[in-house]
Amino acid sequence: MITESTKPTFSIVIPVFNTEKYLKECVESILNQAYDSYEIILVDDGSKDSSLQICREYEARDKRIRAIHKENGGVSSARNTGIELAKGKYITFIDSDDWFRQGALSFAAQRLSETGADVLAFSINRVTKAKSYTYTTLEDWTGCIKEITFPLAIGGYFFLLETIKNNNIRFVDGLAYSEDRVFLYALAPFCKKLSTCPQTYYMYRENTNAATSSKNGKVIMEHQFRATKYLLSMAKDPKHSDFCQQLTKHSVKTMKWGIYAILNNQPKQERYMKRLFIDLFKNEYKHPEFTYYKLYLSRQYLIKRQRFTSKLKRMFYKYSYTTSSL
Repeated sequence: MITESTKPTFSIVIPVFNTEKYLKECVESILNQAYDSYEIILVDDGSKDSSLQICREYEARDKRIRAIHKENGGVSSARNTGIELAKGKYITFIDSDDWFRQGALSFAAQRLSETGADVLAFSINRVTKAKSYTYTTLEDWTGCIKEITFPLAIGGYFFLLETIKNNNIRFVDGLAYSEDRVFLYALAPFCKKLSTCPQTYYMYRENTNAATSSKNGKVIMEHQFRATKYLLSMAKDPKHSDFCQQLTKHSVKTMKWGIYAILNNQPKQERYMKRLFIDLFKNEYKHPEFTYYKLYLSRQYLIKRQRFTSKLKRMFYKYSYTTSSL
């Protein structure tokens, strides 16, 4: 039985889906932390590779680790399973192809204790095959969560677990894109103090095989539009009155990502996208068709600019190589 004296400081929830290549690195990055008051909840979301076996091996090896197997329901469903099982004071989510840098948990525990914050956010470092760079840069800041535009990637966040459970906040089942921003804004009105820091303790791997790295523009667009509906709905809710401006701004960004996914990956689906947009947002905008074309043209311009820039770079490299060979 877990009591207040035996409760771990952190519940670390790791959704797992076909990440046998990276899973051990993720788990070992936690086991190698000097700070040891935590539990790890590995939620295997119907993996087809050896991920579940790896989870079971870690469960047998360390009593702080639990391995859960469930039918595939997506990352939101897996995280929700972790929330239900979590027993720590704080909860954090880490994708199974990402990892924590050494010192992450010690820093988080100290920062949360010193500031009294109920939410903590690290800066994030992104790792690609070619390079590693700071993906999100946060200020060294602590204050009322209403006073800042908070980061919207779930990686590197630590939340007071009782705030989530007491207010029945969960990820939207089946939502695989922008699910983190919907969750964060759903939780925001119930949080008092946020602490952010510039340290990049969360390492985000660019994994082209990840479930959310699909090139299916239609699927991405549908998820982004669905997420937008949730954000716009919250913007009208009196509970979210302090975040109305942020919600409206990020709703537009989310719609743009959906439109971009179609234009960049499946332009043949443009007519379907337009119909879906007008149907979903006809009650949100006085002139939904005009709004659609405004967003559409901005994304079309962006893609043309990106392609033109890429063409210039290729020409420059080709010219540089030719002249250097002379």
